Amino acid sequence: MHLFLSFRPYRRFSTFIQHEGIAPSVRLTAAVIALLTAFGLLPSTSFAQTITFEQLADTSTLIPDGTGNFTGFGAPALDDGVAVFVGFGSSGHRGIYVEAGTLDRVADLNTPIPQGNGNFTNFSNPTISGARTAFHGTGGSSQQGIYLDNAGTLTRIADRTMAVPGGTGNFLGFGTTPSVSGSAVALHGLGTGRQGIYL
Repeated sequence: MHLFLSFRPYRRFSTFIQHEGIAPSVRLTAAVIALLTAFGLLPSTSFAQTITFEQLADTSTLIPDGTGNFTGFGAPALDDGVAVFVGFGSSGHRGIYVEAGTLDRVADLNTPIPQGNGNFTNFSNPTISGARTAFHGTGGSSQQGIYLDNAGTLTRIADRTMAVPGGTGNFLGFGTTPSVSGSAVALHGLGTGRQGIYL
């Protein structure tokens, strides 16, 4: 006897189960798994995988070194189980936070800009590698730059006071998402009549 099955991507009203022994890219409905098992094409003793999530922060979480609870979040970045994200609070509060067993502040609107003037006024979504978090930050008087937090020590990578390598004049601006790997930070920099990727 030959059995022919047609798989169609029913996106509504279907409970999908990832079956052990089947490639993760193949998703089968419970009904299809039962049919395959009935014809002996899957072992009846197999188990479905259950995916669970751990809450790192939500709108009932107190803001570290801040006031009140989070009111919203930016997109998180993840490396080796450590998450970093932009979090928002009441009265325009915002900051970058890292969750590595405990939830800690990386920088917020009360953090002085390294080698700059005053405090940060805004942040873009950060990236992370090990204990290092890189992000784009802005400040008053058109300040902006790329900054790196290394296990609690915040430093400047590049800002608008620095000369463009191989170019003329200083950086005029930066892409909003740098990339960090180990001790290296790659960024998108803008200058007069040119732009480039710098490491």
